Amino acid sequence: MAIPNHSRSLLRIIGIPKSSARDEMRSFARHEFERNKDATDLTHIRYLISTGKTEFDAMRRYIDELAT
Repeated sequence: MAIPNHSRSLLRIIGIPKSSARDEMRSFARHEFERNKDATDLTHIRYLISTGKTEFDAMRRYIDELAT
């Protein structure tokens, strides 16, 4: 299924080095995918992916700020 692969791709794409932050983000993504695994409406799935990307971008900015 493409959705679980999408969560792994997100972590690679945003390039977070192996750390507790990466582990926490992986856990968060897994939880969200599992929580919404029964979604079948394509519009809702697109919304979830868009919202998830926005949340990941915000987390990434936060992690980058902590690193500087």
